[in-house]
This record gives sequence, C-alpha cells and structure tokens, in this order.
Amino acid sequence: MKFKVVFLGVVLLGSNSISCFASDGPSAHDYCESIQAQKVVLHRPSQWSLLKDVLRLVFTPGRLVHLQSTELSVPDSLRVQSDPQAEDSTDESSNIIFSISPPEDLLRSEPIDEMRQRYYEVNAEMAAMKVSLIYIVAATTIDDCVSRIGETSFDIKRLSSLTEERTSLQIIEQIDDARTVDKIIGKTLRHLKLAWKVVHSTDLTDVHEALQNPNIKNVVIFSHGLTEGKLVDSRISEYPLGFFSNISPSIQSLTIFACHGEEIAKNYRLSDFLSTGQSEYSKRKLMISIGTKIAGMDELVPVRAFQSFMKKVDRELAREELDVPLGPVLVKTTSCTMSIAPFKVARGTFGFILNGRFVGSVNAGTEASTVLLQFPCSDLDHRKNILTIHGLSLIQVPSTEPPHFTVSAHFPNGNPSHSELTHYFRADHSYQGSKFEFEI
Repeated sequence: MKFKVVFLGVVLLGSNSISCFASDGPSAHDYCESIQAQKVVLHRPSQWSLLKDVLRLVFTPGRLVHLQSTELSVPDSLRVQSDPQAEDSTDESSNIIFSISPPEDLLRSEPIDEMRQRYYEVNAEMAAMKVSLIYIVAATTIDDCVSRIGETSFDIKRLSSLTEERTSLQIIEQIDDARTVDKIIGKTLRHLKLAWKVVHSTDLTDVHEALQNPNIKNVVIFSHGLTEGKLVDSRISEYPLGFFSNISPSIQSLTIFACHGEEIAKNYRLSDFLSTGQSEYSKRKLMISIGTKIAGMDELVPVRAFQSFMKKVDRELAREELDVPLGPVLVKTTSCTMSIAPFKVARGTFGFILNGRFVGSVNAGTEASTVLLQFPCSDLDHRKNILTIHGLSLIQVPSTEPPHFTVSAHFPNGNPSHSELTHYFRADHSYQGSKFEFEI
C-alpha cells in the first residue's frame, strides 16, 4: 500500500518472478526472458504522465482512491430481529475500524531492532545495484539483456537472495506503515459523524470475532491486499477464503480499504455472504476502495487517501434510515466445540477451516497448548465433515511443536463417528497441515 519509490518498482521488474526459479537462482537468459515478458504487459508511462502521478500522490492522494458502494437486498425470509432481553445486547451497536498495526505479542517476540538494522542494510545493497539494473532492464532484446548482464557482472543470484530476505523483513514496513496509519485515522475520527472504535490490528481472530459479535453494526478493515485478491492481516497472514462465511445479523455494512478491493470482494464472495445470510436489515452495504495504477504499475491505494475515503463511508452510513423490525426474534444459536491438543505453534499462524468456513486461528507465542474452536452447530453436516488445518503465514514457513496431536469434539446432538485424522509433512519432515474427517 505504501508508495516507496516509483523507480524501485520499475527496475525490479523481474523480482516477483525470481522465486519461481530453482533455488540456485535463475540463469541470465531466464531472468532476461522474464524481464522482457513483463515489459510487454506493463504499461510504460511517459515522463510527463509519471510526474503527474507522483504529484497526485503527494498533493491529492484522496483523488487516487474511489469508493465503490454496493447496496445489497436481503430477502424477507432471512430477516430477523435481535432479542432485546439477550444478555449481550446493548442500546447502541458499535462501529469498528480495524487498522494494520502489528499485534503487541508479535512485536515482543521479534528482535525488532536487529531486523530494522538488517532491513536498512538490505535496502542499501539493493540500491547500490540500481544503476546496473536500469541498464539491464533498458535492453530491447533478450540477447542484449544477457550481454549487458555479462558486461556489468551483475549478480542475479544475489538480487534474488536480497529480494527474498527483504520480504522476510516485511514486519518493519508494517510497523512504519502502522505509525502513519494511526496518525491518519486519529485525524479522520474528528471529522466523522458516527462514533467509531479503532482496533489497532487486523489479526484474523479479532476481525472474526467482531464479524460474529451481535453488538457490532459497521466494520471497516484497513489492510493490505494482494494482486490475486487475497486479504492480508497485520501478522502478514492470509485471510482464508471461508473467512466471511459467518456474519452476524447485526452487521449492516462491511468496508474494505485495501489494494485490489474489487478482486478481494469477488474472491471472498462478500456480496453473496452479506445478502444470503440472516440480517436485521432489509439492505446491507458493501463498500470497497478502488485504487489507481500509478506510473503504469500495479493498483495503488495510498495510506493518505483513507481520510477522504472514510469521510464518504461515514457520511453514507450516517444518513441510512432505520429499518422496521421484521421476522422472528433471533434465538441464540447452539454452539459446538472442538479441541486440538497438544497444538503449540512455534512459528507463524495456522488456520482452521470447517466445511469451507473459517472457525479459528492460532499464532506463535500463544501460551495455551490446546486450541479450542467454537462455532454454530449449523456449520456441521449430518454426513461428511472436514476440518482442515494449514499455515496462513506469507513470509515464513509455519511450524508446530510437537507436530502430532489429537482432535476431540463436543456436540450437543451427537458425537463424531468414523473419524480419521491425517497429518501432512514436507520433504524435510516438518509439519505442513492436517485433515480431520468425521461423521455425526
């Protein structure tokens, strides 16, 4: 999301494709072939266009991001009313903004000072390679590119190694982004009509709990988005596809402020889940950010554009009329429980998906060795059920200690039968994930 230097992204045309080559690094021909292929699909703007984009980014970032608001109708058959006598009901529903700050436990567990020093060293070494790299990228043919690599004695393998290491130090950028974001959100809150609570993390568990909380009304997720339409939390872990499948009837709107908002909405089927689930409202809103392709590169949603974007979101929600209560009073759903033990995460984040629906996650540093999953019993199938466990971290390989555990279940209407637990391991014998199949 943060626009570092336009130049850096242009000269590292081949960096994204480096990881697909063998571990000993790409050959000069393979590297040049990758560069030429990407230059064909990459729009190369004129110097004037590039200057205009940079000026817009600096002086009018709000104009680079547009609000796409979709009103979704909910069938009367899915309308429900909240129970005013429920213990967890409140007079006012909450509005929450989730920000990208790394969680405190992650900051305590990582050697941040050492990582920051190494981050600066890696960036400095990559910057020292830029003159040669510009010269190589400017080649018009693959043969010319290969010739220039030999002429400059350019170390492709070293660039590949530095690129991968820089990715592993992503938390440093996350911390720096978060400081900027917190300042922007603080300034924005003073101009909003609705009362908003800020949660300084987009941790999977925190967002999941909010989406299921009967006291929450409007949720804004300020996060990172990947080109392929994946949402990333503040631990640099991927939101699994079934993450938004269980949304509380109290949720009136869901807003995503991230790069590639359209792809994210489609990938996670946000419109479907908001319009086909139980709701207290006849209409729900899905609001996403639509960025701009700066300098002919990938879509950009600048951090500084959030203030303008959030004002529009708040203004639209503030003028919503109250719905007439309709449908049966919502009865608290029966909860089912599954426990996994011993399950101690040594590194990264693991997610738990039941029949395609996200039901929980656990991170490195969690003290408890037992993972307790609670979910609506309606998520269970009376026949075949599948619970999958897999790593969600994008910049490190998740691992557990020990890699063997058991799964037990506590269901009010019956116990699992014909169950089978299968563990999967990588070539180096480290734990990769598991599948628990069972019937009821």
